[in-house]
Amino acid sequence: FGIISLDEQGYAKEIVEKPIKGLNVGNLANAGIYIFNSKLFDAIDQTKKSIRGEYEITDSFAIMIKKGLKILGYDLSQFFWSDIGLPWQLLDANKFILDKIEAEINGIVEDNVIIKNKVFIGKDTRIMSGTYIEGPVYIGEGNKIGPNAHIRPYSCICNNCHIGNSSEVKNSIAMSNTNFPHFNYVGDSIIGEKVNFGAGTKIANIKLTGTSVKMIVEGKII
Repeated sequence: FGIISLDEQGYAKEIVEKPIKGLNVGNLANAGIYIFNSKLFDAIDQTKKSIRGEYEITDSFAIMIKKGLKILGYDLSQFFWSDIGLPWQLLDANKFILDKIEAEINGIVEDNVIIKNKVFIGKDTRIMSGTYIEGPVYIGEGNKIGPNAHIRPYSCICNNCHIGNSSEVKNSIAMSNTNFPHFNYVGDSIIGEKVNFGAGTKIANIKLTGTSVKMIVEGKII
């Protein structure tokens, strides 16, 4: 994430995206929440690619600061903030949000469905018979859950997903238009949009070999 320094009045003095180690910019993280006015577009037109080969909005801010334009910062330290650059950080943020969720059922819940703790169910979602849901859980709009599905705590199912017969989801985020049609297990995972699992597919945090699950982050295995 970017680092920003503010003056005594709270205006931005400097902002650097992903500063190199040892560069003394400030101790405030850029949370990435902005309110723009039209002056930004002139700065965007002058923005060149960064050393990472990207057009970065923070470089546009730097151009505005050099021109003497005022960018007012807002201190969010009294609120929850989390870096979500890594998958497990996104799961941590998801847990924080779901801990504050309120129970609400806007869809159709068939007979013989068990719902425990706080669960949000969006409109046009159908929870089919035999399904067991343990909150906190968020289920968005237009989903089909079951029959006989098991949704465990801290699961977030976005919109237009299908969690089918005998499928289980635990502490995971399933983005929109994703299908776990039958006999699937998804645990401690983030599944992107429009993913279609084959029957019996399992995604878990424990390998069958008993070794650690590893990921490649910025070219390094961790």
